[in-house]
Amino acid sequence: MFLFPIALNNLDFILDERAREMFAEENRQLTIMRTGTLIERAKINSDSSIKETISGLNHRINLFPIPLSEIQRNKDVKWENNPGYN
Repeated sequence: MFLFPIALNNLDFILDERAREMFAEENRQLTIMRTGTLIERAKINSDSSIKETISGLNHRINLFPIPLSEIQRNKDVKWENNPGYN
């Protein structure tokens, strides 16, 4: 049985292990967006040259716009697009 440090969060451990094992097989950005850790990980893992760019990140980047064709196709539902994509 493999033991990992208690201080390491289970989700962080899984995401880091997944990055090592599947680095060329998946879109890592989508994985960390889906888990809601994109902003946190970008801030932790950035170097000083891009700190200003990262400081402008907000939770809007975790969402994609709902395509207008999907909104128009579903007339029985009152759709609103994701915040920031109105």
